[in-house]
Amino acid sequence: MRAPSFRCTKVDYKSTILHYYSERDGLEPIVLGIVKAVASKLHNREVTIKVHIAKSAEGPNPCDHTQFLIEEVDAEKFAIVEDLATTAKHVFKAEAKISPDTFVKLFPFHVIFDRQFIIRGVGSSLARVIPQLMPNASASPSSSAKKKCRLNDIFDMLRPHMNFDFKTIVNHIMTVFVLKTVDGLMVESKVTKKSERLNMKLKGQMVYLPDRDWVLYICSPSTSNLSDLRKSGCFLSDLPLHDATKDLVLMSEHFEEEYNLARDLEVLTDNLQQSYRELEEEKKKTDKLLYSILPPSVAIELRHNRPVPAKKYEHVTLMFCGVTSFAQFCLENENEPIKIVELLNRIYTRFDALTDPKLNPHVFKVRTETDKINCNSDSGKHVHV
Repeated sequence: MRAPSFRCTKVDYKSTILHYYSERDGLEPIVLGIVKAVASKLHNREVTIKVHIAKSAEGPNPCDHTQFLIEEVDAEKFAIVEDLATTAKHVFKAEAKISPDTFVKLFPFHVIFDRQFIIRGVGSSLARVIPQLMPNASASPSSSAKKKCRLNDIFDMLRPHMNFDFKTIVNHIMTVFVLKTVDGLMVESKVTKKSERLNMKLKGQMVYLPDRDWVLYICSPSTSNLSDLRKSGCFLSDLPLHDATKDLVLMSEHFEEEYNLARDLEVLTDNLQQSYRELEEEKKKTDKLLYSILPPSVAIELRHNRPVPAKKYEHVTLMFCGVTSFAQFCLENENEPIKIVELLNRIYTRFDALTDPKLNPHVFKVRTETDKINCNSDSGKHVHV
């Protein structure tokens, strides 16, 4: 079920007709209260509202929606004394009218069409992107009859959701209109000189021209970044300076660059943190190796890049040991080297446990080579190894 929609038509300086469209019946009293509350709280005005034409599918004058008459109380206090339209006529009636060439350049994205949707005029940029919009552009050079291009041959209406015809547009003239090129529309690319499928969205307002019974659609490409602008066949220079779309596109590009920069910085930060963690793991391995081959006091000094002064000990014990007949044992087990490895593993594991600094802090294993082990002690105390 669609949400309700509203549109307004002005009666005079103090009266307005509110058109209420809804698929659900019985909600008109709620609309009365909402309008009064909005006028009071948001605009600080007191209004009266009543049903002007009720929704009815039967009778001599059927109506598909409800119309409310809104009148402002004490409107004379807030009315504009001078009629701006009369003033404008007085100013411009003695001046030359704006030329068509100037108007086309001033509003490069506009379309003028009549009651039969026949294109009567088009902006310069829009005509460049969609040559079919040019009056009589779709006619064949060899054809004597001039084929007239219609608006609904080029565009479909996305918003508002209603019939795409002249009467509907005039009745909803205060609505923002979004048009999209029809599916499969092919235009010639100015760069590749080949026919390409065009996907363009235009957003703007309709202006009724009662003098000619035409409608002027003043619009801009509905885009928010340069990529979409290029896909629609337009350039940044096509947008006039007075159009806020150019600022929106540039701002979007700026935000996108900042987002990409922040994303890259986040990736670099993650990589840096990962490298830092890997460095810490390698430092731990290095420290573990350093403490395993040097006394703790010496290892600490070396870790801090400080010189290690020589120390003198009154009592030092050195132990050199080896496996008896190790060479003979290796010859006997030449075909079974795993026995040699198991023997050395048991011996080294036992000595590593006995020379653990936590168990015997005064004993230091200098080196191991094949079956030879060299240990020393800087203490005069009796140490069990």
